[in-house]
Amino acid sequence: GVPRYMSALTEAEADRALFYYSSYLMALGHQAGLRQRACLTAALIFRRFYSSRSLEAHDPLLLAPTALLVGSKVEECQAAASALERAMPKLRKDLGDETNPYSAQDMDACEQVLFEAVMFEPEAPVSCDPHAAIARHLALAMGEGDGAAGGSCEGSANVELTATACYLANDICKTALPLSVADDAIGLACVALACRMLRRPLPPPLECPGALLEQVNDMLARPRSPLHSLPRAPSPEL
Repeated sequence: GVPRYMSALTEAEADRALFYYSSYLMALGHQAGLRQRACLTAALIFRRFYSSRSLEAHDPLLLAPTALLVGSKVEECQAAASALERAMPKLRKDLGDETNPYSAQDMDACEQVLFEAVMFEPEAPVSCDPHAAIARHLALAMGEGDGAAGGSCEGSANVELTATACYLANDICKTALPLSVADDAIGLACVALACRMLRRPLPPPLECPGALLEQVNDMLARPRSPLHSLPRAPSPEL
């Protein structure tokens, strides 16, 4: 859930804020040419940071690109802070604010602090890739082996089902759910929800527990609001 010490925001407001700043993070990563897995892991790192810290005290517009730096290192496809800095102006303009308050130097300075804050928590997940789980589940359902090898969403023969499940997984990765639910379970729930949306049965031998399905569905169904209407954090300090 959303920390209670985000005192100036209600829980619903903080949840919406974190979701849309996670959306900004992913859009920035794609604009800078990062791999999808690095963006998803960065979103997990971003959420982990704010699970124990205030959105109002720690500016997400600095933490989002810094999380991309850390996520790209975790996934061994290291990004440069300068590339992220170059990618920011267009996204900032799309949000109605062409100013970019942070430089590559700011991200580099923040990186070690963020890394130390979230990467050494005991038993906490350090990466996020429900897309590979979706590919495994669909490979198993389609008789393409035991699904153990993983892969990418695009590799599935059922393009529509795969694309829908991966779309749902992208949104789930902007929430707090990956902090407590494993990639494999999220991938399975996204496949089941995609089947529901496409009005087709979940292919055997896949079975998704009803509680898990509704947990993911509830997370996706929460109301969201435009990013540009959200409050800005007053301080860039960590």
